[in-house]
Amino acid sequence: MSKKSFFLACTLTVIIIMCMLVLGERVVVPAPSVAEQPFANSVEQRAQMISELRAIRQLLSDQNTLLREQNRLLSEQLNVLKKISSGESKRENHPGAQASR
Repeated sequence: MSKKSFFLACTLTVIIIMCMLVLGERVVVPAPSVAEQPFANSVEQRAQMISELRAIRQLLSDQNTLLREQNRLLSEQLNVLKKISSGESKRENHPGAQASR
């Protein structure tokens, strides 16, 4: 064998060994069973947004009901306090009422 053919055989052997090492080290990733869409599904997003908006509307309705109830109770308390304060002011204006006690 000549030097040129020996060098060619060694180079070819090294290239083959390198290719085998590179291909042997490569990890094969199994394909996903369910193909994922590259973008989000707009129909599903709209449906989810509508359900979330309905839930928010229901929560706001509940909150409004609670606020109305709270306002009613506060106005009743205010009316009671006004009656109490007007009753005390009448007693202060009539000194005879306090002496009869």
